[in-house]
Amino acid sequence: MPQNKYALIRYRTINRKLLGGNVVSKQELIEAIEETLGYNVSPRTIDDDIFAMRNDLSLGYEAPIVYDRYKGGYYYSNPKYSIDKLPINDDEMNALSFASALLQQFKNVEVFNKFAGAVDKISNAVKISKINQLQDVLPFIDFEKNPVIKGNEHLDNLINAISKKTVVSFNYKPFYKETSYKHTIHPYLLKEYRNRWYVIGWHNDLNDIRTYGLDRIIGEIKEEKDLIYRHNDFDYKEYFKNTIGLITMPDTPEEVILEFTMPEGNYVLTQPLHETQKTLELTEDILRISLLVNLNYEFRTIVLSFGSQIKILMPEHFRQEIVTELERTIEKNKQDSRT
Repeated sequence: MPQNKYALIRYRTINRKLLGGNVVSKQELIEAIEETLGYNVSPRTIDDDIFAMRNDLSLGYEAPIVYDRYKGGYYYSNPKYSIDKLPINDDEMNALSFASALLQQFKNVEVFNKFAGAVDKISNAVKISKINQLQDVLPFIDFEKNPVIKGNEHLDNLINAISKKTVVSFNYKPFYKETSYKHTIHPYLLKEYRNRWYVIGWHNDLNDIRTYGLDRIIGEIKEEKDLIYRHNDFDYKEYFKNTIGLITMPDTPEEVILEFTMPEGNYVLTQPLHETQKTLELTEDILRISLLVNLNYEFRTIVLSFGSQIKILMPEHFRQEIVTELERTIEKNKQDSRT
């Protein structure tokens, strides 16, 4: 089995591009794989993958990939060849099962990035490969396309660290700092939010649970073999129970009552803001709901995004905070318009 579980995804992407005798350049293969996985790959990676598909006996592909120097690209010398026509061995199926199980954790998340969506598409492709209808099916499905986000290249190392319970360290540069600092954590959870990945874990020096955006990790993630992994009963469902987004707060969550005008209220009714959402009143004109949440940055951003379509009924201090923020916004824009 390939050391990198996502090598299997790269092989199948290369296979898809070469089907039917197509001549494909190395750059086109790089772009197709980056679009599928959601992170950058090097020309050397393509070279290694093609070598493995040709020669790796454990894969069993023996792919007839040749290079056309005049057209500047790779192609199958047998245009009828496809690795999808080969039986999938146990190791490959285990890799796909692992990826599918990982994807199921995000089944109800509104937005998937390309990393997660690729696993689902490949799993489905394997299921239907026997009837050879993949090319007929895909044109009728339009998957959401998301930008390649820096940091996705760290996913594999962190998945391995969490599953093997190993301590890791990395240099991290917050948006508000000029320099990066080393952090050593016992990773517990990978969490996706708004097309970005984050790792949550116990900080070895600060003795607290911290959250780090993968796009702000500088350089490589290193395994700290001399440190013993801190086992604990971290329950991510409990940890994020009253949180929208990523920032949890030590204070007790507060009951919030919001009122929306129609038709904006219909969107909130059919797509709840949080799992604690309850409908208090619903008429032709308004929707009134209650939530039990932490009043963090993400929740404030959501409330502000509704503009004049929302009214905050309680708590009073939160209503005042939002009013103050809106007044500052109005004043700032008035000042800018006079300059």
